[in-house]
Amino acid sequence: MIGVRVNAFNENGLGEPEKDANSAMTELDKGLRSGRVGEQCEAIVRFPRLFEKFPFPILINSSLLKLADVFRVGNNFLRVWVLRVCQQSEKHLDKILNVDEFVRRIFSVIHSNDPVARALTLLTLGSVAGVIPERQQVHHGIRRSLDSRDAVEVEAAIQAALQFAAQSKTFALSMCNKISDMIQGLSTPADMKLRLIPVLQHMHHDTATAAMVRHLCLQLLPSYPAEEFVLVTLNALTQLASATLVDVPVQVSLLLKHLSMDPRGAVGTAALGGLLQLSGGNEGGGSSTVPKADGGSKEGSLAHLWPDGAVGELAAITMNLYSASSVPPSSSRTTSGRLLSRALTLLCRLSSSAAALQSFLYPESPLLDICMKCCYSTDVVLASKAVRVMTKIVCKCNQDEWARGQTVIVDCVADKAESLFLYVACQDGTNKNPERNKMYVKQSLYCLVTLARSHRKLCPRFVDLIGSQLEICEGPNVVLLCEALGAIGGFQVGALLPLLPLLLLKLRTSTYSLLNLPPAVKRLHSNTVTMLCTLVFQTMIGYEWTDDVFGVVKEVIEKAPLWATYRIARSSARYGHHRIGSLALCRLVEQVSSEHLHFWLVALREMSAGEALLSSPVIVSPDCKPPTLLSRLSMANAHYAKAVAALKATSTPAHGLQFQLEWARARGEFLQAASQLCLLAASLVTAPPPAIAATLAHSSRDELLCYGHVTLQLRKCAKEFRACSDLYWKLYQSAFDADPSSLANIQILQQMCVLMATNIERISLNSSMSEAVLDLSWQQCSLETQHLLSSIQEASAVGRHLFRRDRETKVITQLLVECLVKQVEVLTDTALCFPRFFFQVLQSTSVKLAISPQPRVPGESVFVMGSGGGGGNTGSQLALKVEGVVQHGRRPGLFRRVASLLLTVSTAPVHLRPTSAVDPSIKGGGDAGMVLSQIVTPHRDFFAAQFLLAFPLQPGQGGLAPGGTQYVVSVEACAIDEEGDVWRTGPRATLSVKVHDEGGGGAGGAGKAGGNARSRN
Repeated sequence: MIGVRVNAFNENGLGEPEKDANSAMTELDKGLRSGRVGEQCEAIVRFPRLFEKFPFPILINSSLLKLADVFRVGNNFLRVWVLRVCQQSEKHLDKILNVDEFVRRIFSVIHSNDPVARALTLLTLGSVAGVIPERQQVHHGIRRSLDSRDAVEVEAAIQAALQFAAQSKTFALSMCNKISDMIQGLSTPADMKLRLIPVLQHMHHDTATAAMVRHLCLQLLPSYPAEEFVLVTLNALTQLASATLVDVPVQVSLLLKHLSMDPRGAVGTAALGGLLQLSGGNEGGGSSTVPKADGGSKEGSLAHLWPDGAVGELAAITMNLYSASSVPPSSSRTTSGRLLSRALTLLCRLSSSAAALQSFLYPESPLLDICMKCCYSTDVVLASKAVRVMTKIVCKCNQDEWARGQTVIVDCVADKAESLFLYVACQDGTNKNPERNKMYVKQSLYCLVTLARSHRKLCPRFVDLIGSQLEICEGPNVVLLCEALGAIGGFQVGALLPLLPLLLLKLRTSTYSLLNLPPAVKRLHSNTVTMLCTLVFQTMIGYEWTDDVFGVVKEVIEKAPLWATYRIARSSARYGHHRIGSLALCRLVEQVSSEHLHFWLVALREMSAGEALLSSPVIVSPDCKPPTLLSRLSMANAHYAKAVAALKATSTPAHGLQFQLEWARARGEFLQAASQLCLLAASLVTAPPPAIAATLAHSSRDELLCYGHVTLQLRKCAKEFRACSDLYWKLYQSAFDADPSSLANIQILQQMCVLMATNIERISLNSSMSEAVLDLSWQQCSLETQHLLSSIQEASAVGRHLFRRDRETKVITQLLVECLVKQVEVLTDTALCFPRFFFQVLQSTSVKLAISPQPRVPGESVFVMGSGGGGGNTGSQLALKVEGVVQHGRRPGLFRRVASLLLTVSTAPVHLRPTSAVDPSIKGGGDAGMVLSQIVTPHRDFFAAQFLLAFPLQPGQGGLAPGGTQYVVSVEACAIDEEGDVWRTGPRATLSVKVHDEGGGGAGGAGKAGGNARSRN
């Protein structure tokens, strides 16, 4: 029988219910107390995962104290694993509450006779240097261990010194002279000096020490010219300069000097690495086909601190490297080629700085010269980097006001980018490494897309170029070409229209190829078909579908695999082609095995069917009249009601579709309000105002009431549109992780509601608010955003001649109401584009809360003793502690980060029975609720706050309530981003609190429980 190893520590990998923090901690504690070393080690290595899952101070404090005990009494093997836990849990170390006790247990091992144990102690103390930076006994232990005769202990002391010097100014100042003496001492071995020099990079806590350390390192460069010493010393000087900033110009000059004069390749590589670090910033996603919307990095740049002429000198050195790499084959040529590639990478980093622009814009610029020479190099790596440098400089010139008027040859850079693209595209069939060629194609396409984004006049030129290659291209590069065309087509409406016949031809060919292909090749063709359909959707946005185009896409939907069909339906919904999406979803609804997925597809099908009725209603026969606007609105609203019900059915506790549900509900409310307005317009002709309308208007001093029920109905419609606008605003505030395009989608839909409400109020109210203006830059808008914005502009133009100026005498006429209906028709006939956040979450941020005190039994109340005896009603107070952690997904901070959190605590009494009489003399006899707020800043994604809550006793029948007063405490967390905007992200937690009168007769046993709870708190 095959032996199966039983895992004593459940990982919840087989569907077992997830354990809470106490259960997991108890299980790991049992493992620590085991007599088997293997089980102890297995328990120790699981603590970092426990910290990530339950990152709260109480659990982390008790866990690390237990690990410190294991470190104190265990062997060196267990100490190694405790050291690994401390190194992996660096961001949780500051949550240790009993720091003194933790250090005492660890530091006790320093007195061991075993040098390995002492070395592990020093390494462990160094790993927790962030929470014990000023412990003098630890400082003394490190200093003493530096003089040890054991090499292992000395290496550990050097590592601990490196970590403490980065955290403690006192330690850095006290150890500076000793480290300096050891480095300059003749008795110190060379390998130990190499380990001691990196400690100097943290001696930057004051200017005098930083200057002394820099002077020492500069003396070491000529004294120790060996390659290892030069590399370590240059790196220490670079780290020191990046921390102090005042030595950045001098360090840049030093690195440029070594780069130009030192022939050793490793030194040149280190010098370029130091310059790369001192340049700051980021390359900006050079490997991606689609550039970022912000066009750069969020990190700061140090290029403005570089001395004048440094970029030009770097370009001249790069030119020398280019010349050296052109000599006959030799080892020096290989070294120069590697350095040339790294130098061009550095120029890519610097290309967005003002220094690079100034060095690029004057005639006979060495930077321009080296880029021109490298862009035609046979080495594709050098050519792509040179073209990228020129592309980023040209785009930066278009953004800066002072450089926009300079003579920058945009067409010349576009020619270089086109030449690079054609060269790498022609290598597709001859290159022996297809993955490498795919990377080159991606980089060349990135340059084309970046140029098209900055200079929109280049869009038709690049579309024609990429389309010509798409016509003859086969293989994996087809998807890259389609992605580039999609990125360029998203900049302008109709940019891809000339390629429509080619796209249809490629779709027909790919559809026929899907039938008889191996699975791997079929998957690749499915991606190609999906991208081609997306390009067709982009091309047809704002245009009427022809029978030819519709027939080709319909044939693709019928023959494509199910996942490709879903992707096509998703793309059609994003670009507003809901008739195609409805056909695709009808095929998919019954093809899934999960009930939740079935209802998700049903919801998408109903929403697509409703939008298809609004934008492109299907006419059964020529004799049939097209459905009226009111009937279309009613049917679409019914579809949305079914979609909302399906979305509720597909939601699960693990995957709550809150955004999708609220977005669909808000759209349904808008359609409902629009249908009410159409009904009102129809009733205006058939129901004239009654004879007493003028008398009612005169008595109520509202002249508009003389038009009868129409006035009241119009005002009701305006309120409905305002309520729908509030729904969109609440949805916007909750979408913290949404991409900018999705947020713009919500803003536009809200603006539609505001537009209709404002226009209705201008004719139905004596005084109305002005129309809000939506400020969205067309230059940065996506294709679907531009499409929705055009509908708002068209609807505003419809009623502009009727609302040109405020009339002295307001009247409600059929013409004005028909104008409102026409605006509704314009807004609803425009195809609605679903936001990307509806289908795809690129950034995931969640907040986890923990409230204390908690009741002993879940579901019961926390008892607090009040002091309401003797006729008073002072109540009691409770200290509430709120802890939480901000959890991120795979791409944290992609669009926005949580800079701080707004914690709001509210209390409200629970009225179990109505009170017939309330004594007004009793203070707090009415609503005794309170609201407290506090802004906290998370540290390493953890935050904590405390609130002091007051709970007055509520009056009962003729006095205080005999059973006490029960309160509901609600805690809500709202995220605040870096710009100070508040997002209603949640979560929301509740706690039940019951206050007893310790002087009343009904306290009894509850008073005892409340006293115990109060003593615990």
